[in-house]
Amino acid sequence: MGNLNRAKLLLLEQRAKAFSGAKNATMNRLLYQDVHRTLHWPYAVALVDLGDCYDAMYHGWNVISLLAAGVPNCHVKLMLIALQSMGWHLKTGFGMADTSFRGSEDRPMMGLGQGSSAAAPAFAVTSLLQTNAYRSRGHCQPVFSAWTGVLLLLAAVIYVDDTDLLLRARRRRMSDTEFFQQIQAAIHCWGSIVMATGGHLKQAKCKVSVVSFGYKNGQSFIKKPQALPSTPFVIPQHDGPHLPIETTPSDEANEALGTFVAADGNPSPQLDEMKKKGLAWADRLSSARLPPIDGFLSLNIHLKPRLLWNAVAICGSPASVETSLSKVFFAALPYLRVNRNIRWEWRHLPTRYQGLGIFDVNVERLGQKLFWIQRYWGTGGLEGQMLLHAFEAFSIDLGLDGNPFSYSFQKYGHLTISSWWKDLWELLDHFDVRLEVDSSILFQPYRVGDKSICAGLPNLSYLHRNSWLL
Repeated sequence: MGNLNRAKLLLLEQRAKAFSGAKNATMNRLLYQDVHRTLHWPYAVALVDLGDCYDAMYHGWNVISLLAAGVPNCHVKLMLIALQSMGWHLKTGFGMADTSFRGSEDRPMMGLGQGSSAAAPAFAVTSLLQTNAYRSRGHCQPVFSAWTGVLLLLAAVIYVDDTDLLLRARRRRMSDTEFFQQIQAAIHCWGSIVMATGGHLKQAKCKVSVVSFGYKNGQSFIKKPQALPSTPFVIPQHDGPHLPIETTPSDEANEALGTFVAADGNPSPQLDEMKKKGLAWADRLSSARLPPIDGFLSLNIHLKPRLLWNAVAICGSPASVETSLSKVFFAALPYLRVNRNIRWEWRHLPTRYQGLGIFDVNVERLGQKLFWIQRYWGTGGLEGQMLLHAFEAFSIDLGLDGNPFSYSFQKYGHLTISSWWKDLWELLDHFDVRLEVDSSILFQPYRVGDKSICAGLPNLSYLHRNSWLL
C-alpha cells in the first residue's frame, strides 16, 4: 500500500486506505447524489457487495496485483503457499476434530484468510485491478462541475468489499428503459469481473436505487417506482441462472457503513435510526438502576458516539432533528434524576453556567461539517473535488451572487433543493454563524453595481412566490 501511495496508483474509488475511512466513503456518495439531483440528471446507486470477502479470491490474480504493487516475489510466494496448504482443526458440538482440514498441491485452498494482517492490503490491490477493468469497459461516465467545468471520473465508492456503483445516465433526457439497460449492463460487467477474480456477488446484500426525473408545469419531480420500468435487475453467478436483486424506492435508505443514506437525499431514515438507538439506550437505562453520575457518564460514552457517528453526513432541518431526539431525552431524563419537562436551553447549557451540559446534535453536526470543509476544501483528493462540484451545483441552483451564506436562509432557502450545502446554510443561519468563502470561487457580477435577479425579487412584495419560476 505504501508503494502504491507513493506512486499515486491507488484509485479514487477505494476509501479503505490511509487518511481515509468509512465516513469519507459515505460523504462522497452523498455529495455525488446531491450534484446529480441538483442538476436533474438521472442517476442510480447499485449496492453490489461481495460474498465471503477475503475468502473468495483466486491466488493467480493476487500474484499479479501484489507483484505489480512492488511486493517481492519471495514474500508473495511464501504467503500464498502457506495459505494454500494451511490446516484447521474444526471444533464442533462433538468436540475438537482429531484430523485437520487442509489444502494440498492438487487442491490448494484459496482466499486470503480472515484475520490475516496481509489480507486487507492484498485485497485492496486486487480491487484496484477490478475497478480498472470495470472503468475500461466504459462504465465510468465523466462529470463536469456546473460552473468551472472541472472533470471528475468516479465509477464507484468502495470500502474493502462494500461497493456502491455510481451510475450516471449517458444523456440527461435518456429514456428510463435505456437507463435501466445501462444499469443492468454495469452490474453484469462488475459481477463478471468479480467472478473472474474468484469472488461472487451476494444476493441478499445487493440492491439498486434509481432516481429519474419528470417535469410538470415547469417544475421537476422524482418519479415514483410505479412510473419506472418493472424489469428487475439481476446479478450473475458462477453456477446456475442469474439472480434477481431488490430495487428500492429512491426515498428509502439502505445502511451503508453505519449510515442510512437515501438515493433522493431523504433524511428521515437516518433520523429514525438515531431515534431508535436513543430509545434503546433509554430503555436499558431504565432497568440499570444507575446513580445519576453514572447515567450521565453512560450518556456521553455510550449514547453520544452512537448518535453522532458520521454526523457530518446527517442532513435535516434543526427542528426535525430536535423533534426526533426529543422523545429520547423525554424517556431518559427521569432516570438521570432530571425533570423531563426541563427547557431546551437548560438541557444543553454547559455545567459551568448551571446547565446539564447534554450534547446538542445540531451543534455537533455543524461543527463536523465546518471541520470537513476546513480539512478537505481546496485539496486535490476526492473529498475536495466532491465539495467543489457540490458547491458549484448548489450555487448555480440558488442563483445568488457573492457568498451564499451571507443571505438569509429564511428568505432565500426555498430557491434551492435539499442538499448537504443547503443543510449547512440552514445550520449557519439557525445558530447565527457566518461562514466566509474564498471570493475567487464565488459567482461575481460582471459589472460594478449589478445584482442577481433572485436577490432582488424578494423585495417586490407584489410578486407571488410562484412567480420566481422564470
